[in-house]
Amino acid sequence: MFQISQNNFTVAETLNRIKQKIDRSISDTSVRRLTALSNLLDELSFHKVLLFNVAFDEYVAQVPSVANSRIKRGAKVQFRDFIVSRDGIPVVIVNTQKNER
Repeated sequence: MFQISQNNFTVAETLNRIKQKIDRSISDTSVRRLTALSNLLDELSFHKVLLFNVAFDEYVAQVPSVANSRIKRGAKVQFRDFIVSRDGIPVVIVNTQKNER
């Protein structure tokens, strides 16, 4: 099973859109979330493939509100839904029997 992002922009276009959103944002939490998303996209551009848990952990390390979530599984579902949304990043999540990639 796999999920394809609803984001139809290139990596460069997505990074530019994220930067524009960061520049317009007045919320510190939003800036952290968007910066973490931008960093994750940079990481994926370099490595091409990341285990889902690794991508989630890297994102969470930069967004304290997610890291402090009591329900980690719920936070992972929200993260997954966010990155494959139209406002997310151009990515494909492949769910193998043991890991999502």
